[in-house]
Amino acid sequence: MVDRVFSQAESGEATDGNGEPISFNSGLFADAGESTSLARAVLQNVAGLFSHFQCFMHVDSDGPFLELTFFPDDVLRDRDPLQSVVHFLRDLCSDTSVTQYFVRYENASWTFGDTTSMSGVIFTRTDVETVA
Repeated sequence: MVDRVFSQAESGEATDGNGEPISFNSGLFADAGESTSLARAVLQNVAGLFSHFQCFMHVDSDGPFLELTFFPDDVLRDRDPLQSVVHFLRDLCSDTSVTQYFVRYENASWTFGDTTSMSGVIFTRTDVETVA
C-alpha cells in the first residue's frame, strides 16, 4: 500500500519516529515505521487530486497500520472532489489485503475503527464500494 501511495506523488519528504529525515522511498519509509513505530511523509501533487497529502505509518499492539491525511483545502477542485477521493481510495485498495479504511473530518475520534455518530467518520470502504 505504501508503494501505491508514494508512486502517486510527484515529490515528498519523510521522517522516522524520532523525527530524523529519511529518503523519500516507500521501502525505507515502511522500514522506518517498523523500526521506530512511526514514520511520517508529506507528499506533494498526489494523483492530480491533492496538493499536499500526509502519510503516517503507525505500529502498535494491533500491528502496523497506515493513516492517510489530507485537508479540504488540499483537494484540487477541477472535478467533483468526493467522487475523485472515492475513486482514488478504491484504486489504492484494489487488489490489496486492505479490509478496512475510514475517512473522517477534523475534530474526530482517534480511536481506530470508531464509526459512532461523534467519530467524524464520513464514510467507510463499504460505503465507497457502493458509489459509482
